Amino acid sequence: MVRNRGEGEEVGEANELSYDWGNEKLLDRPGHTRLLEPALAMTDATITRRWAALWLDYLLIGSIAGGMGLLDPHLGIFVWIALAGAYFSCFELLLGATPGKRALSLLVVGDAGQPITPRTALLRALPNVIEINPFLFGGAPAGLVANLTSQRRRLGDILASTRVIQVPADFRVATPLVASRRAAWLAMVLYLLTLGGIYLLSIHLLPFLAQRVSAGLGIPIGFRVLVSFVLFFTRYGVFLAPLFFCPFLAVAGLIINLKRGGT
Repeated sequence: MVRNRGEGEEVGEANELSYDWGNEKLLDRPGHTRLLEPALAMTDATITRRWAALWLDYLLIGSIAGGMGLLDPHLGIFVWIALAGAYFSCFELLLGATPGKRALSLLVVGDAGQPITPRTALLRALPNVIEINPFLFGGAPAGLVANLTSQRRRLGDILASTRVIQVPADFRVATPLVASRRAAWLAMVLYLLTLGGIYLLSIHLLPFLAQRVSAGLGIPIGFRVLVSFVLFFTRYGVFLAPLFFCPFLAVAGLIINLKRGGT
């Protein structure tokens, strides 16, 4: 039998460990020990391995967006914005790793090996638009910073106090915090609804206003502001997508915290 470090109670056999991280109870099964037992040494992932995982992820994102783009180029752009924005934070909140990281046996954890929280994911995502943007030196800024810091941390890791570690190949999917799971899903829903609205505006509102202009009719100031926003989003969204998801994650995390505080 083993004891819960937080409460000192016997909780199960050696192949099923339970630890209390804050207010959340997590269950550890064979292969999870490195996640929930900080006393064990955690091996920081190499920069090469992290870079390869990044490009595996972008290959997956690009394949999906490119496939949709074959049907409708405009839709392909919005699919890229949706995936490039939400993909990394949501997978890391829900599973502890993106598919690319998972394929190379990498895991994102806090300093003590605990699963990341919505706040941690937000802080980690803020520099993504510069650090791991495929259109900005292909992730080289992240590699450069990681090469100069201890535990191979990029700027996002430093801000969020996270690490990317290497785990056994048979490591099972990490158990997320309940708040993290709820925040990830809520942020995704809000983000996709917003993107869907902007997409509909871009394919219906812009042609309508163009017809008004060609007919010599004026455009109200409110519509001009809306058009400027839609045009900015469609022109620069592909590049700025990693940044666009951050406000939604912040709002979702705030809502979940307020809800938990009121219960």
